[in-house]
Amino acid sequence: MAGAANTAKKAWTEAELEALPEDGYTHEVVNGELVMSPKNNPEHGEICARLLTALRTYAQAHRLGAVWDSSTGFWMHNENCRAPDISFVAKTHYEPAIQTISW
Repeated sequence: MAGAANTAKKAWTEAELEALPEDGYTHEVVNGELVMSPKNNPEHGEICARLLTALRTYAQAHRLGAVWDSSTGFWMHNENCRAPDISFVAKTHYEPAIQTISW
């Protein structure tokens, strides 16, 4: 009778993710696995830049929170680390250590 294979996934840390080389890929941790995606084309970058500018201008004018680009990764409760093209975090959801950002 064959036994079940032990396939424990590596638990990536923030330090390990940050230590990866700048190799032209976006690095994220999804379900315990490192996911590498190629960088997008200039049209995608232009769309993201316009959206980010509009969202950031509005968020700052109304002191709502922060808007960041895809270079900002977020560790989720399920231990995934995701880096969306554009992210908004309400100032009420900031951890105390990040509260020093001026609005």
